[in-house]
Amino acid sequence: MKLAKPIEGARNNLFNFHSLSLKDRLWVLQILLIFTLLISIFSVLLITGMIPVFHDTSYMLVKKQLDDSAMEFSQKYAVISANTVELAERINKSMEKNLATRGLTISELKSHPQLLETILGREVEKAVFAMQKTNVSGVFVFLDATVNPNLSQARDSKAGFYIIDMDPNVMPYSSDALFLLYGPPAIARENGMYLHTEWELEYDTGIQKEERRTDFYQIPLAAAARNKGAELQNLGYWSPFFKPAEHGEQAMAFSVPLVDQHGIPYGVCGLEISRTFFEKLMPPPVSSLSDEMVLLFSSSDAKGISMKNAGLISDNSGWLPEDGQDYLLSTDPPKNKENFKQYYFDVSSQSGMLGLDTTVSLYPSKSVYKDEKWVLTALVPQTDVEKKTHQAYLALAAFLSLLTLGIVASYYTSRHYVEPIVNTLNKIKECGLPASKTNIPEIDDFIEFLKQHPYEPTKNVRADTAMVSEQAVPMAGQTPWDLDKIPLTEFTQQLETLSRAEREVFDLYIKGHTAKEISKILFISINTVKSHNKKIYAKMNVSSRAELLVYCYKLMLENQE
Repeated sequence: MKLAKPIEGARNNLFNFHSLSLKDRLWVLQILLIFTLLISIFSVLLITGMIPVFHDTSYMLVKKQLDDSAMEFSQKYAVISANTVELAERINKSMEKNLATRGLTISELKSHPQLLETILGREVEKAVFAMQKTNVSGVFVFLDATVNPNLSQARDSKAGFYIIDMDPNVMPYSSDALFLLYGPPAIARENGMYLHTEWELEYDTGIQKEERRTDFYQIPLAAAARNKGAELQNLGYWSPFFKPAEHGEQAMAFSVPLVDQHGIPYGVCGLEISRTFFEKLMPPPVSSLSDEMVLLFSSSDAKGISMKNAGLISDNSGWLPEDGQDYLLSTDPPKNKENFKQYYFDVSSQSGMLGLDTTVSLYPSKSVYKDEKWVLTALVPQTDVEKKTHQAYLALAAFLSLLTLGIVASYYTSRHYVEPIVNTLNKIKECGLPASKTNIPEIDDFIEFLKQHPYEPTKNVRADTAMVSEQAVPMAGQTPWDLDKIPLTEFTQQLETLSRAEREVFDLYIKGHTAKEISKILFISINTVKSHNKKIYAKMNVSSRAELLVYCYKLMLENQE
């Protein structure tokens, strides 16, 4: 008959067809627990840096730090540039005003060298204020003029002043820390400064020594002459590291040409950053990849990254080769963009350093020097990268080993834990209730309950009960009800009286579904399911679903015979 298959399905599995066994459920729960614990421990150790990150992740961390540092460099250097341009504009106006009171123009200042000391002295306060405001190590103003035009070196000797801060750790600025390196002694005397040990009256722009190059003066002045009418911010020039004095500290400077109202350059002014100030400008790099990371800021050209113009930022740069290297070279960019480049000094040995570099923008888009390239490079010893990567893979291997061990252990412990329960249930199905105890309190209590209530069906079973009790269906070889006295003919006839909707609910019940599940399957409300229940029980002349299944069981046995 039609009922044979669904009734047999209900007997074989009154619960969800895809439900897991007790063993599998326990195994899965243990695996999830172990996996969660290991992932949590591994994540904490990774975040705290106790486990090194992997190579590609290290690349991203270094690249982010490099990009952030490059942006910070650009912003700080932009502030220095803007303040220098502002100083140049103020000096231009002040010079013209002071000379106009004497009936002179700026172009005529060369012919009146006796006025240079007075004119320059009036600009000292502005210059020192710009230095304090920008928080740099020095300021200078030089004019295309000399106090003694009759000297043989007068063509290269430039009148002006160069003030430096000899104690960068003293904040705010104090006159006790300011020294006059170049300029009239009266400037130092009137402003409470000291003369530098290498003090000179004027600056010699004809010096040919590379470390004392005069780019900061000659290049912006020549650019202003070639680009008459250009805005000052587009004429400003960043000079690589040079020595303002023979034995002084190296510094890099931003200089802007001084231009009169007719666009004719007559000198330069600028702000300098000594190497000591440069190291204060940026915090040392911090990286989980290596404690010896170095940030290298320098100009770059077709030959490579210039080491003579380079500024270093690091707490530990002792691993770098000694001075005397002209250029830092690098291999071609790797095919995998997210990977480190190799850097080296000697072409014959292309190993030793790994890192990244990025361009730092120092000039505005319309600057006459916009094609000059400055780069910020992050360098680490290659051995550190290899060591960290090796440690990272060891950590991953340890994690996978522990996870595998945990899964295997979970498998065997779950089987051992559930095995007594499964064996007892199998014995009950095969031989009936066992006489001896299993020593599992819950199972022994359940067996004792079955002995005291051997074959009584569960009472007061609601129509929407979540599950049908196993006691509602007789065990193999036992007859809790007198099935021979059950009138199956009437039961079978009543099946034909069920409506289509009632028959759908009936078929789902005997398959083991609950009322809530039926409402979802048929897309009807739970109240509608309950209404169908009442009608089904009335038509089939039964009082509960348990009793209904007894008739179904009897009918199934007849069909099998």
